[in-house]
Amino acid sequence: MKHKTIIIPGSRYSELIPTDEILLCKGMGSYTEIDLSDNRILTVSKNLHWFEELLCPGYFFRAHKSFIVNLQHIKKIFKQENIVALSNGILVPVSRSRKSLLWEKLDGLE
Repeated sequence: MKHKTIIIPGSRYSELIPTDEILLCKGMGSYTEIDLSDNRILTVSKNLHWFEELLCPGYFFRAHKSFIVNLQHIKKIFKQENIVALSNGILVPVSRSRKSLLWEKLDGLE
């Protein structure tokens, strides 16, 4: 992955985050929770669509209406349950309509 850095706006300061450190973005209405590889969780007052536009589609995937996952951090795929396990152990649902697209994305990953 190219080491792209994004700026995460906050109320007191903005933080520069390398995209390869982002494991998961979880939408919560007009807020998004970002899980990072160093076990930090950031809550940002931007919706999930904002992050979907910002993050590289070759490495990030909207697995569900509430989740964007970093494809490089997927460690297991539970086919029957439509769930992926990330490198930190978090389980993320994959919508049935996006399951085949996930396989295509993983096949094309460098």
